[in-house]
Amino acid sequence: MGLTSEVKLPLPHVSLQVDVLFRHAGANHADCAFTSCVYSETRANIFEFPVLTRYGLRRPAAAAPFVEAGLAYQWVRHAYGGALSWRTGPIVPGEVVDLSVHRGSVSMPAENHLGFVAGGGVEFRSGRFRVAPEIRYTRWNARYWEVFGARGFFTGSNLNQIDGLVGVGF
Repeated sequence: MGLTSEVKLPLPHVSLQVDVLFRHAGANHADCAFTSCVYSETRANIFEFPVLTRYGLRRPAAAAPFVEAGLAYQWVRHAYGGALSWRTGPIVPGEVVDLSVHRGSVSMPAENHLGFVAGGGVEFRSGRFRVAPEIRYTRWNARYWEVFGARGFFTGSNLNQIDGLVGVGF
């Protein structure tokens, strides 16, 4: 979900496009080791600000294919969530075990990343109304929520992102 603005440049078929995109992100983790279990869930909002140079391959009246490339700034807001931990029983016979569920909060700091964006699509026009479905690839410079666990487990976002977008303009 987002907003877009496009400015035609003095070069033929070239424009500059700036987007503001918003999405929800989340991660969860569940693990049991021997008789100790944990479940955590984290959520955050992500804002992306791509700045793209767009080139229209040709301009027929009804449909115009285009390619685009540029840079994007990503702001992953402060993440929040909860964690549960519990024991399922004793490890050794006779051990006294607290079988209650313990609740806690999960928090991750805000993060900023940069990425390279490339994509393409087709813009359909009817009078002043425009619809432009497109596919975009973004390669980010770093993962967000990158965590290495005590036993070597890894969690984090992917450096490669592919989006299907539909732009609507008037």
